[in-house]
Amino acid sequence: MNIQENIVTLTQEDKVKYQNQIHGFDLSKKTELMKSVPEKLNGLIQKDTLNSIQVQLINDLVQLYKLLEDNPNMDEEIQKKILFALDYFSNVDDEIPDTIPVFGLLDDLAVIKWIVKGLKGTLQKKVLS
Repeated sequence: MNIQENIVTLTQEDKVKYQNQIHGFDLSKKTELMKSVPEKLNGLIQKDTLNSIQVQLINDLVQLYKLLEDNPNMDEEIQKKILFALDYFSNVDDEIPDTIPVFGLLDDLAVIKWIVKGLKGTLQKKVLS
């Protein structure tokens, strides 16, 4: 992961690792994640102040969550990508533990932005048509 001028990006090595995890993602975790993600999101939203990273993260997560909720029969590969992003957010002990103030959600934002960006064209063709 690279952090430059407040922009967090994934390295090619990160992307390959995460693509492998997405490919093997267990879709049976869907119900559990659809229940647990709103709880963690609500905990984040209820903070007294939110920084720009948290706001971006919340917006992207809500977008992914609603997309999956509104389209339960979408392509399994797309579901795996979205569920991987939701699972990554749900995991407190990911690449940068969420308990580290300010920096703990940077990796979550990078992963979720990568998923959202990767789905933009695909979603227009497969889900929204």
